[in-house]
Amino acid sequence: MAHPFVLVPAGILLVSIDRVGAGRALGFVAAVLLLTIVPMAFYIRRRLLAGRFSDHDVSRQKDRPELFLFGLGLMLVSLAVFWLTPGLRFLFPGTLAVTGMILTAALINLWDKVSLHSAFAAYVAVFVAMQSPWLSAAGVVVALAVGWSRVVLGRHTRRQVALGLLLGTMTGAGLLLALKQ
Repeated sequence: MAHPFVLVPAGILLVSIDRVGAGRALGFVAAVLLLTIVPMAFYIRRRLLAGRFSDHDVSRQKDRPELFLFGLGLMLVSLAVFWLTPGLRFLFPGTLAVTGMILTAALINLWDKVSLHSAFAAYVAVFVAMQSPWLSAAGVVVALAVGWSRVVLGRHTRRQVALGLLLGTMTGAGLLLALKQ
């Protein structure tokens, strides 16, 4: 339930519904699903079935550069679509922030893995503060639970989870600061 493929659309819906109405908010979620999440899920599944990835989480550090390249490609296409489509421009700043987060995680991957699950959970916890501090507090609890689960499942070390939480928090805070300008 706290996978990035669930948290990101939920966060977008929660933040945008009051600002643009339920119909447009659902349109934003559909756009993100179609341009990023569904293609990424299919890509991971195909690579898993072909034996290129060890699991759905792409846990092996050596598999991640390929994942990052594909993800960055999706983000660049999404940025172009969101910029060129006035009705979707609301999504551009957050997509730009996530693109930077993925690029940073890819650079960190040269030395160590970063927990992307933790990074996305922390990012969502921070950016939903636009909607409600209480919602953000709940998001922090979810982010910490996600980090704990990554360690318990043996997917990451505590340091990798801490890196993810820090990266996601910084990305979300950067987005909030940029939107206040």
